[in-house]
Amino acid sequence: MPDPVPAMRAGTTLLSPRGEHAIVRCRLAGVEVRESGNPKIHRNKIYGHETSGGIYIHHHGRGDLEKNDVYNNSLSGIVVWQSGKPICKQNRVSKNGEFGIHVRDGGWGTYEDNDLRSNARGGILVNADCKLKVIESRNLID
Repeated sequence: MPDPVPAMRAGTTLLSPRGEHAIVRCRLAGVEVRESGNPKIHRNKIYGHETSGGIYIHHHGRGDLEKNDVYNNSLSGIVVWQSGKPICKQNRVSKNGEFGIHVRDGGWGTYEDNDLRSNARGGILVNADCKLKVIESRNLID
């Protein structure tokens, strides 16, 4: 069976009250939010993407990401660019091949109370062009 296209659009919800959902080894990112999509992504395991990152948010995508485990992806766990603007709280983003969270090329967002330890290149990288549009607080980094 081919991998599903991992795009989420406005009104989509991916919730798992007991952490039941696992998004594993997709061809592209595990979850992609774009074009004004604004899903709730709570209590999921997103891992094992060998040629990409865990969650991509871009082109005015938003999203409420909370209490997810995003790990063992070949690139960064969460990547935000081109006016992507998620709210990321209480996620564990670890053991990714690049950064836990990478905000670049006009990305925005709020990143609070996340555990961003044990990523190959660091916990969070916010490129210079994004610094004024990003809120960071109480993230655990090493």
